Amino acid sequence: MNNVPEAPQPLLNPEAQITALLLVYPSLAPLVTTFGLPEVNFLAQAPFEALATAIVHQQISTKAATTITNRLWQVCEDKLEPSTILNLSDDALQRVGISKQKRGYLRSLAQHFLDHPGLITQLHTLDDAAIINSLTQVKGIGVWSVQMYLLFELWRPDVWPLYDLGIQRGVGRYLGLDDKATPTQVEDFGQAAVGMRSLLTWYMWRLSSIK
Repeated sequence: MNNVPEAPQPLLNPEAQITALLLVYPSLAPLVTTFGLPEVNFLAQAPFEALATAIVHQQISTKAATTITNRLWQVCEDKLEPSTILNLSDDALQRVGISKQKRGYLRSLAQHFLDHPGLITQLHTLDDAAIINSLTQVKGIGVWSVQMYLLFELWRPDVWPLYDLGIQRGVGRYLGLDDKATPTQVEDFGQAAVGMRSLLTWYMWRLSSIK
């Protein structure tokens, strides 16, 4: 798919934000030393490609999802686009390894992009709330999935997924809790970092992964 919109400067700027984040959360310093800063690769995929791939990856292993995604690209003849998906039969998608439920999700996504043609070139210009409102109209795409798109494709600076298990575990560890933090505790914890919570998200995931 060649119509990837021109990428502006990434909105998440770890180098510029890390000093301010450490002033608010000084105990993050060891994590910064251990893990460094996230690498920002703005808009690595076109919007439809990224979201279709996210649907394929839902609730299966990364290895299986990668295999299925590669097969999907092949059957689409390297054109993973809305019209291509809608033109594929159920049998073709099933042979690729895509479940009946996910076939419905992919078609819902494809139809949404065809009904809103400006999304392909204009999605990255919308604010976070507008993107969430638009994409959660698609079957199989919830708020969390859109938040991951905002963070890993658009690199928006203030993504703070309250219901993400890794975030809850990371915040729980940072606060010294016996268990993971509740969504309310996560929300309260992130208030001091409004405007740069994507960077905080990244470090909470790293904290939650430490054995």
